Amino acid sequence: RPSVESNELAFAPDIAYTAFGRYEASMGDGLLGSLQVNVSHTGDHYLTVFNDDFEKQSYTLVGMNAGIRSEALGWSVSLYGQNLSNEIYATNYFGDGGVFISQPRQYGVRLSYDF
Repeated sequence: RPSVESNELAFAPDIAYTAFGRYEASMGDGLLGSLQVNVSHTGDHYLTVFNDDFEKQSYTLVGMNAGIRSEALGWSVSLYGQNLSNEIYATNYFGDGGVFISQPRQYGVRLSYDF
C-alpha cells in the first residue's frame, strides 16, 4: 500500500454547510400553512485515506416541505421531497471498494393527528 502520510482524512470535506428557511402564514379558519426549504452542501472529500482521485466526491442536497395544520383540531398534512437533485454519493466505505450509497430522490405525504 502507498504511504498515507500527509494525506487528507477520509470523509473530511474541505467545506460543509446547511441553510434552512421556513415560512408560516395563517390561512383563515384556524389553519396554518407552511413552506420550508433546506439545502446542504458537502465539499470535496475522499472515501479513504489513500486519496485516490476516483473516490473523491462532493454533493448538494435539496429538500422541501409544504404543509397545512389545524392546531385546534390537532391534525396536519404535508407534502415533502428529499434529495430533490437526486444526488448519488457514498455514505460509508468498507472493505476493498464496497460502499453504501445515499437514498435516491424521495417524495411523500405525512399525515398526523394529535389526541
